[in-house]
Amino acid sequence: MLEKYGEAPISSQEIQNQIERIVASSGFCQSKSVERFLRYVTTETLYGRGGQIKEFTIATEALGRDKDFDPKSNPIVRVQARVLRERLNAYYEHDGAGDPIDISFRKGSYIPQFSRRADVEGWKPSARLRLAVAFFCGMIGILAVQQVWPKVLRTAPRPADRKSLAPVWNRFFDSGVPTVVSFGTPQFYSGKGMHFRDIRADNPGSPRRVPLQAVERALGVSLSPSNPYTGVGDAQAMYAISRFFFDRGRDISVVRSQSMGWDDLKSSNVVLLSTMRFQNFASPLPLPMDFVLSNQPSAIENLRPRPGEERFYRHLFFPGGEYDHAVVTVWPGLHENRRIMLISGYTTWSTQAAAEFIVKPENLREIEKSFGTCSRPDGEHSPFFQLLLRVHIRDKQPIRTTYLTHHDLSVDPFELQRSPRN
Repeated sequence: MLEKYGEAPISSQEIQNQIERIVASSGFCQSKSVERFLRYVTTETLYGRGGQIKEFTIATEALGRDKDFDPKSNPIVRVQARVLRERLNAYYEHDGAGDPIDISFRKGSYIPQFSRRADVEGWKPSARLRLAVAFFCGMIGILAVQQVWPKVLRTAPRPADRKSLAPVWNRFFDSGVPTVVSFGTPQFYSGKGMHFRDIRADNPGSPRRVPLQAVERALGVSLSPSNPYTGVGDAQAMYAISRFFFDRGRDISVVRSQSMGWDDLKSSNVVLLSTMRFQNFASPLPLPMDFVLSNQPSAIENLRPRPGEERFYRHLFFPGGEYDHAVVTVWPGLHENRRIMLISGYTTWSTQAAAEFIVKPENLREIEKSFGTCSRPDGEHSPFFQLLLRVHIRDKQPIRTTYLTHHDLSVDPFELQRSPRN
């Protein structure tokens, strides 16, 4: 029996229409496994088979697992259920705020609940809207990010809240200090409505333009530098960081890296989001790094391996998905007591995973505990450091992020403030 709101029953067609709106949204269109999960449990419920929905049936009939799947040893269904609940909540807060039908899951249950939302009339997405959503899923528009990104000013956080955010977010919640979030964009060259990229060229001054010059001659076009999109994972990372600040009563500014200025570094705390291959605004600064993009294929290099650590952390593919890595770096800013944070994965998906990892209280507590073992000879913990994270990715969706290690960084903030760029 479908739930009712007042005297109006909810038809199966209304629910199917709502499903199509949800899976076409920006939070769902890049995750086919979550979409299959949602479609499966909804269909089974509409056909009166909700009582037969179990972890095993979801795994084997929706997620493509073999008949020997063991729910006790493999948590994939529980993980996907959590992701689905989180994305539904985010969807109804933003894209689906005006939708007529609510689809939700009680904690611990895989059976969807349907209800009609008060004071909201039904609507059907137009062909133009569906096309726009599809385009957004394939290419995140920078202009949309800058103009539509929500900005909410709320009550300032309590001091105890700031203390619980140490050590990663020290200084980011100091009273009266603004925060700028900057996202990286890959270097494209555009002309006559066409966009091309030489993956070896990450800035307009790169000398590696021979393939693009051949494209210009072959097509008879003149290509100019452009930055038309950012990665889907980077956009998800922006959402996670923005939400983290908004929920704690702090407003932020979101800009692309090409729009950053030196005044931002002087007056603000800065969070840089960028895959490792993209040049970020902090690149010219004399800032130390132990974990860097390697010249070897698909690897992050550890320049100062400690006992038990690897020299190279490689991107690996295996039957259950792939392993990627990400680095979170905290440096001093150009002004006393300011900070620069770089959240950077080998791929856009690991950048997303790193951002989502460092905004969760339980992970911050784990990081703080791990900092009890310091790498500095004097035993003092540096406020500047790098975290190395491992990310398990499946269907281009990070499903598990694990802390591997951290290195303290020796950097003199006063020397940075005297930098010629200052």
